Amino acid sequence: MKDNKNKTDNNKGTKMKKWLIALLVFLGLILVAAAILGYFAYLGSQDDSIQVNEKNTDLYAALVAAGINDAVVDITDERVLVSYNLPKLDDKEAYIYFTLGATSKLSHNSKEIIITEFSDLKAFEEVTVSMEDVKSFSSNTISEEEFMAKWKVSKIN
Repeated sequence: MKDNKNKTDNNKGTKMKKWLIALLVFLGLILVAAAILGYFAYLGSQDDSIQVNEKNTDLYAALVAAGINDAVVDITDERVLVSYNLPKLDDKEAYIYFTLGATSKLSHNSKEIIITEFSDLKAFEEVTVSMEDVKSFSSNTISEEEFMAKWKVSKIN
């Protein structure tokens, strides 16, 4: 009789364990589903839009048209950064003038233009010019000599 009672107790215990395991698995699945839904809700609340600065694109296109490929361009209200590998070292001033002119037309609200020139992918010179000076030169208010004297030229080793 005791053996039957032990078997009944063991069956009840086994059934309880199965139900407990099934309940824990079910609750685990609910937690995983909630985590996945929460993740997708988080992703949906993010602003995934990329803001393209059209001025950057236009300046880059102008530089490519002039033969300056693979330039790096960043235009903000404070400054314009332009870096490029010079196609020909003997034309470096022509490229500076072209870059200053194109930049002044596309970003006349920036305060200064910073051009970093590379040769064989090694930086060798940085030229900084205020937008006010570029506009003055463009409108013939100052001479070329006065304009070039206002350039801040730094040699980079």
